[in-house]
Amino acid sequence: MTNGGNILIRVNKSLAQSNDLIFVTGGIITNTGTGTVTITNIGADPLAVGDWFQIFSEAVGNGAALKVAGGGVTWRR
Repeated sequence: MTNGGNILIRVNKSLAQSNDLIFVTGGIITNTGTGTVTITNIGADPLAVGDWFQIFSEAVGNGAALKVAGGGVTWRR
């Protein structure tokens, strides 16, 4: 998978880690640009500092070039 722009991810905090996962066959995810990963919650409780969700099946190459926005979320590698 190659990403060159923005990504919008919708999670449901009440489901914990049973949210969808972007699964990449072959295990290679590469970011080729600068963009923003925006995380929004579709559940009742707002996102809070310390919440985490796995959104990709593998580490994102050049993921440091992506900004993260939404409810105090941070990018974990």
